Amino acid sequence: MEKLIEKKIIKGLKNKEEWAADKLLEYYGHNIYALAYKFTKNEHDAKDVTQEILIKVLEKIHSFKGESKLGTWIYRLAYNYCLDFLKTSQKHSDALKNVPISTEKVVNDPHRIMENKDKYLNLFKALGKLEDKYRNIIILKEFRGLTYEQIGHHLDIPKGSVKSSLYRARKKLAELHSTLEQ
Repeated sequence: MEKLIEKKIIKGLKNKEEWAADKLLEYYGHNIYALAYKFTKNEHDAKDVTQEILIKVLEKIHSFKGESKLGTWIYRLAYNYCLDFLKTSQKHSDALKNVPISTEKVVNDPHRIMENKDKYLNLFKALGKLEDKYRNIIILKEFRGLTYEQIGHHLDIPKGSVKSSLYRARKKLAELHSTLEQ
C-alpha cells in the first residue's frame, strides 16, 4: 500500500471516519481472516475472531505511532489476539491438535511422535508452556513457515536474534516435551 494512502487511512481511523473502517476491511480483512483461520481451523470462529480483531484495531489505533507499517502493526495485534484466543478459550484448545507442525527440528524421532497421539499432544502441551517470545517464534517458523527475515519483520527483531531465539526455543521445547513424556 502506498505510504500516502496508508497515512490517510490512519488519520481517518483515528478520526473515526466510516470510510476508513471500510478501507481497513478492504485492505486487511482477508489477511486477518486467513491468520484467524490458521489458528481456529473453523470458518465460523475465524469470522468471529476477524471481527474482534478489527474492533481491536479500531480501539487501539490511537496507540499506533507509525514506527512500522500499518499492516505490520495490525498483523502483530491480530497474531497476539489469536494466541490469546487460543489460550483463554477451552473450546478452541482443540484447534492446536489440528495444526500441522514439522517436528523434525524439535524432537529426535518425528515419525514416532506422529504415530503416538499422546506424545504428539504432549508436544503441543509443551508448546503451550513455552514463554511467549519462544512460542511465537516456533509458531511463525514451524506452523506458518516464515523465513528468518519475515519473522524478524513481524516481531521487530534482527535476523540474528531470530536465529538464536529459535535455537533456544527449540531446545526448551524439546526439554519440556521430554519432561511431559515421563
